[in-house]
Amino acid sequence: MKILVCTDGSESSKKAYKKAAEIAEGCQASELAVIHVHQSKFQLATTLGGRSYTVTEEEKEIIRRLYEEEKQDRNKLLEEARELFEEKGLKARTILKEGHPAHTIV
Repeated sequence: MKILVCTDGSESSKKAYKKAAEIAEGCQASELAVIHVHQSKFQLATTLGGRSYTVTEEEKEIIRRLYEEEKQDRNKLLEEARELFEEKGLKARTILKEGHPAHTIV
């Protein structure tokens, strides 16, 4: 049996980790994975208010840094889940994707 746990970092997701661990232990799951899919807040538009907008190199660097910080936060979230499973003697892999959560998970 394979188990996929989807997480958004909420308290409900953390409860789902615990339930997934119980199920995995009970049925000796062959694979356990935790996935988090997010839509980046840092997408650039080519127009703003009907006018063309050129992003400066400084603005690009700020956006890149914010994007990387966001990605690190998402990886921490997945690492916490993986550690919870390991504490219970379960090996789990983590998956971080970007896109529309429902479409990407399916």
